[in-house]
Amino acid sequence: MRTKLFLVALLATLAVSATKPLDVSRIEVEVKGGTNIPFKAIHYGSKAGLTLGVDARYNLKDQPFDVGVSFLANWAQGEGTHTFDDGISLPYSCSHRTLAGLITGGYNLRRGYKVNPYAGVGIGIGGTSIGEDWILHDAVKAVFVPKIGVELLYNFRLEVSTVVTRNHFNSLNFTLGVVFGGRPKKVKLPAE
Repeated sequence: MRTKLFLVALLATLAVSATKPLDVSRIEVEVKGGTNIPFKAIHYGSKAGLTLGVDARYNLKDQPFDVGVSFLANWAQGEGTHTFDDGISLPYSCSHRTLAGLITGGYNLRRGYKVNPYAGVGIGIGGTSIGEDWILHDAVKAVFVPKIGVELLYNFRLEVSTVVTRNHFNSLNFTLGVVFGGRPKKVKLPAE
Protein backbone atom coordinates (compact mmCIF):
# COMPACT_ATOMS: atom_id res chain seq x y z
CA MET A 1 0.00 0.00 0.00
CA ARG A 2 2.83 2.39 0.87
CA THR A 3 4.52 1.70 -2.44
CA LYS A 4 1.36 2.50 -4.40
CA LEU A 5 0.85 5.70 -2.42
CA PHE A 6 4.48 6.69 -3.04
CA LEU A 7 4.14 6.05 -6.80
CA VAL A 8 0.92 8.10 -7.01
CA ALA A 9 2.57 10.98 -5.13
CA LEU A 10 5.66 10.78 -7.37
CA LEU A 11 3.60 10.81 -10.58
CA ALA A 12 1.49 13.73 -9.31
CA THR A 13 4.65 15.69 -8.46
CA LEU A 14 6.13 15.01 -11.89
CA ALA A 15 2.93 16.04 -13.66
CA VAL A 16 2.65 19.31 -11.74
CA SER A 17 6.31 20.29 -12.01
CA ALA A 18 6.76 19.54 -15.71
CA THR A 19 6.82 22.56 -18.02
CA LYS A 20 6.89 23.04 -21.77
CA PRO A 21 10.48 22.36 -22.85
CA LEU A 22 12.42 25.21 -24.39
CA ASP A 23 14.23 24.67 -27.67
CA VAL A 24 17.83 23.69 -26.92
CA SER A 25 20.81 22.69 -29.04
CA ARG A 26 20.39 19.09 -30.11
CA ILE A 27 23.74 17.56 -29.12
CA GLU A 28 25.27 17.59 -25.66
CA VAL A 29 28.19 15.74 -24.09
CA GLU A 30 28.71 15.19 -20.38
CA VAL A 31 31.86 14.19 -18.53
CA LYS A 32 31.22 13.00 -14.98
CA GLY A 33 32.97 11.62 -11.96
CA GLY A 34 32.06 10.69 -8.43
CA THR A 35 31.85 7.89 -5.94
CA ASN A 36 30.00 4.58 -5.69
CA ILE A 37 28.87 2.50 -2.75
CA PRO A 38 28.58 -1.26 -3.34
CA PHE A 39 25.16 -2.68 -2.41
CA LYS A 40 26.58 -5.90 -1.04
CA ALA A 41 29.78 -6.07 0.93
CA ILE A 42 32.45 -7.63 -1.24
CA HIS A 43 32.65 -10.72 0.99
CA TYR A 44 34.06 -8.42 3.68
CA GLY A 45 34.37 -4.70 4.36
CA SER A 46 33.86 -2.84 1.11
CA LYS A 47 34.80 0.79 0.67
CA ALA A 48 33.38 3.55 -1.48
CA GLY A 49 34.98 3.50 -4.90
CA LEU A 50 35.49 5.71 -7.93
CA THR A 51 32.97 6.24 -10.76
CA LEU A 52 33.81 7.86 -14.11
CA GLY A 53 31.58 8.31 -17.14
CA VAL A 54 31.01 10.02 -20.48
CA ASP A 55 27.51 10.56 -21.94
CA ALA A 56 26.51 11.83 -25.37
CA ARG A 57 22.86 12.83 -25.76
CA TYR A 58 20.56 13.98 -28.56
CA ASN A 59 17.72 16.29 -27.42
CA LEU A 60 14.51 15.62 -29.36
CA LYS A 61 12.93 18.72 -30.91
CA ASP A 62 9.97 20.16 -28.97
CA GLN A 63 9.96 17.17 -26.61
CA PRO A 64 11.30 16.78 -23.07
CA PHE A 65 13.12 13.56 -24.04
CA ASP A 66 16.73 12.80 -24.90
CA VAL A 67 18.41 9.65 -26.21
CA GLY A 68 22.07 8.77 -26.33
CA VAL A 69 24.95 6.56 -25.36
CA SER A 70 26.93 6.31 -22.14
CA PHE A 71 30.21 4.77 -21.09
CA LEU A 72 30.65 4.04 -17.39
CA ALA A 73 33.50 2.73 -15.24
CA ASN A 74 33.13 1.71 -11.56
CA TRP A 75 35.80 0.56 -9.11
CA ALA A 76 35.15 -0.73 -5.60
CA GLN A 77 37.79 -1.91 -3.14
CA GLY A 78 37.59 -4.27 -0.19
CA GLU A 79 39.98 -5.74 2.32
CA GLY A 80 39.71 -8.50 4.87
CA THR A 81 41.00 -11.89 5.93
CA HIS A 82 40.33 -15.14 4.07
CA THR A 83 40.34 -18.37 6.08
CA PHE A 84 41.09 -21.53 4.11
CA ASP A 85 39.72 -25.01 4.89
CA ASP A 86 42.93 -25.96 6.67
CA GLY A 87 42.49 -23.04 9.10
CA ILE A 88 45.18 -20.78 7.68
CA SER A 89 44.13 -17.11 7.42
CA LEU A 90 45.67 -14.67 4.98
CA PRO A 91 45.07 -10.95 4.44
CA TYR A 92 42.90 -10.38 1.43
CA SER A 93 42.54 -7.43 -0.95
CA CYS A 94 40.06 -7.31 -3.80
CA SER A 95 39.13 -4.79 -6.47
CA HIS A 96 35.78 -5.14 -8.29
CA ARG A 97 35.58 -3.30 -11.61
CA THR A 98 32.74 -2.71 -14.06
CA LEU A 99 33.14 -1.14 -17.50
CA ALA A 100 29.84 -0.67 -19.37
CA GLY A 101 28.48 0.70 -22.64
CA LEU A 102 24.82 1.76 -22.51
CA ILE A 103 22.02 3.10 -24.68
CA THR A 104 20.24 5.78 -22.65
CA GLY A 105 16.97 7.65 -22.57
CA GLY A 106 15.89 10.49 -20.35
CA TYR A 107 12.95 12.69 -19.46
CA ASN A 108 13.66 16.35 -18.55
CA LEU A 109 11.05 18.09 -16.41
CA ARG A 110 12.25 21.63 -17.20
CA ARG A 111 14.55 21.30 -20.21
CA GLY A 112 16.14 24.61 -21.17
CA TYR A 113 15.66 26.19 -17.74
CA LYS A 114 18.41 26.97 -15.20
CA VAL A 115 17.14 24.19 -12.89
CA ASN A 116 16.18 21.01 -14.75
CA PRO A 117 15.25 17.86 -12.77
CA TYR A 118 15.48 14.72 -14.89
CA ALA A 119 15.11 10.94 -14.77
CA GLY A 120 16.51 8.37 -17.12
CA VAL A 121 17.60 4.83 -17.71
CA GLY A 122 20.49 3.10 -19.45
CA ILE A 123 20.55 -0.46 -20.78
CA GLY A 124 23.61 -2.17 -22.18
CA ILE A 125 26.36 -4.67 -21.55
CA GLY A 126 29.42 -4.47 -19.40
CA GLY A 127 32.53 -6.31 -18.45
CA THR A 128 33.01 -7.15 -14.79
CA SER A 129 36.32 -8.27 -13.34
CA ILE A 130 37.74 -9.10 -9.95
CA GLY A 131 41.39 -8.43 -9.27
CA GLU A 132 42.45 -10.21 -6.12
CA ASP A 133 45.80 -11.10 -4.65
CA TRP A 134 45.75 -14.50 -6.33
CA ILE A 135 42.58 -14.70 -8.49
CA LEU A 136 41.53 -12.86 -11.65
CA HIS A 137 38.34 -13.67 -13.57
CA ASP A 138 36.13 -11.73 -15.96
CA ALA A 139 32.55 -11.90 -17.20
CA VAL A 140 30.33 -9.97 -19.62
CA LYS A 141 26.86 -9.26 -18.24
CA ALA A 142 23.80 -7.11 -18.93
CA VAL A 143 23.80 -3.74 -17.17
CA PHE A 144 20.75 -1.70 -16.13
CA VAL A 145 21.24 1.87 -14.83
CA PRO A 146 18.24 3.89 -13.58
CA LYS A 147 19.14 7.48 -12.66
CA ILE A 148 17.69 10.72 -11.35
CA GLY A 149 19.29 14.10 -10.99
CA VAL A 150 19.18 17.81 -11.54
CA GLU A 151 20.93 19.98 -14.12
CA LEU A 152 21.97 23.38 -12.78
CA LEU A 153 22.79 26.49 -14.82
CA TYR A 154 22.76 24.47 -18.08
CA ASN A 155 26.29 23.12 -17.43
CA PHE A 156 26.36 21.05 -14.22
CA ARG A 157 24.57 17.82 -13.37
CA LEU A 158 24.20 16.22 -9.94
CA GLU A 159 23.11 12.62 -10.39
CA VAL A 160 22.24 9.56 -8.32
CA SER A 161 22.21 6.28 -10.23
CA THR A 162 22.15 2.58 -9.55
CA VAL A 163 24.29 0.14 -11.51
CA VAL A 164 22.53 -3.23 -11.58
CA THR A 165 24.56 -6.08 -13.05
CA ARG A 166 26.26 -9.13 -11.58
CA ASN A 167 26.14 -10.00 -7.87
CA HIS A 168 28.82 -8.08 -5.88
CA PHE A 169 29.07 -5.47 -8.67
CA ASN A 170 25.78 -3.61 -8.03
CA SER A 171 26.31 -0.12 -6.67
CA LEU A 172 24.77 3.23 -5.82
CA ASN A 173 26.59 6.05 -7.65
CA PHE A 174 26.79 9.76 -6.84
CA THR A 175 28.29 11.88 -9.63
CA LEU A 176 28.93 15.48 -10.62
CA GLY A 177 28.99 16.12 -14.36
CA VAL A 178 30.00 18.98 -16.62
CA VAL A 179 27.81 19.37 -19.72
CA PHE A 180 28.99 20.79 -23.04
CA GLY A 181 26.14 21.81 -25.37
CA GLY A 182 22.40 21.50 -24.78
CA ARG A 183 21.96 25.18 -23.93
CA PRO A 184 18.75 27.03 -24.86
CA LYS A 185 18.75 28.43 -28.38
CA LYS A 186 18.53 32.18 -28.74
CA VAL A 187 15.17 33.34 -30.04
CA LYS A 188 15.50 35.40 -33.22
CA LEU A 189 13.17 38.37 -33.32
CA PRO A 190 11.54 39.16 -36.67
CA ALA A 191 13.03 42.09 -38.58
CA GLU A 192 10.92 45.24 -38.72
